Amino acid sequence: MKRCPLCFLDSEVLSFEHIPPRSLGNNSRLLVVNENTYNPNSDFFNRRMNYNKGFGFQALCEKCNKQLGSKYVPDFTQFINDFKNINGVGQQEYRINTKPLNVIKSIYANSIVINHNNQNIPEDFRNYVLNETYSHQFLNYRVFITNTKSEIFRHEGWRMQIDIPEKPVEIIASIEFPGIKISVINSVDITLARGLEITNFNNYPYNEENEIKIQYSR
Repeated sequence: MKRCPLCFLDSEVLSFEHIPPRSLGNNSRLLVVNENTYNPNSDFFNRRMNYNKGFGFQALCEKCNKQLGSKYVPDFTQFINDFKNINGVGQQEYRINTKPLNVIKSIYANSIVINHNNQNIPEDFRNYVLNETYSHQFLNYRVFITNTKSEIFRHEGWRMQIDIPEKPVEIIASIEFPGIKISVINSVDITLARGLEITNFNNYPYNEENEIKIQYSR
């Protein structure tokens, strides 16, 4: 039996969770290089791993996978597509119609999936993601989105940022895919130099569409 990192129930088979969602183009064959390809003790040493379904993890139970897909993923996909269309130069104000809480909970859910082997994910964080009506919490789990020119897929899980010892920062998750990088960090002090912070998306009701004014600095 395997344990779902979101609901913590045991399941014989865990379903594949795409990160980013298939609706953002993550649905084709990939050759992946990761830490196993550099580990002499791994079966994948000096080899590329073949992902036929796109990039992600065999991590969630079928129920949680379907719930996330119906509750949050469509709005996250639309928001990312709208964000990619921001082509201004310098610091400007833009307006995007979106369902903010749905968007940020999709990102939090992906963060949990990336850390699916981590037994220390707070239970109240998991419950926050599962219950769509919960809001106005986890403002310290800050989310930044940045446009990139990179064409790679990359995930990184929970770790400490060691290059700023006077202000320790927990990197909860980093999600990078063609054109976009998303960072989830646990810090109230640090401000990333580039990109858009959407942490205040926690302050909206579930499934309510709003026009969001954003100041985005490239």
